[in-house]
Amino acid sequence: EEARQRDRQRAARRAKTRVRRLCKVMGADTLLTLTYRANQTDLDLCKRHVKEFNRRMLRVLPGFAFVACFEPQSRGAWHVHLATRNIPAALPGIKGEWRSFNVIRAIWRSVTGELGGNIDLQRRKFNSQKSAAQVAAYIAKYIGKGFQDDQVEDGRNRYAVYGKVDVP
Repeated sequence: EEARQRDRQRAARRAKTRVRRLCKVMGADTLLTLTYRANQTDLDLCKRHVKEFNRRMLRVLPGFAFVACFEPQSRGAWHVHLATRNIPAALPGIKGEWRSFNVIRAIWRSVTGELGGNIDLQRRKFNSQKSAAQVAAYIAKYIGKGFQDDQVEDGRNRYAVYGKVDVP
């Protein structure tokens, strides 16, 4: 049991370091949280939804990349924290520009369907001091929580990377 705990702690440190490095290299400046209205407790379904969300976002925003961290809410439903970069304030639409927040929410809701979905967007303000390192630390915190609380079974990924992010 002691060896298992020691291995879990080492794995948690490796995962947190990897996530921090990915966020810093990417230059992450925006945090997104994808949630469900329904009590969706299936991690595999959540991961499939995030994969489809990424596919649809790439149509709207080429080069979209993010680091995702999966966490259950207190009620048991999964939600996803994303660290991403360069989300413009507006995206081109059929009849002019649309606020990117509304487009991202519409895409997530189209993916989740009857489960209902919502997003929370926190972007770097013009005069804020939030850096890629702070975004990385915020996301990595959820990796550590996943290892402590046995939220995800051993051997399962607690984070995912979508898009091209090369760590030198």
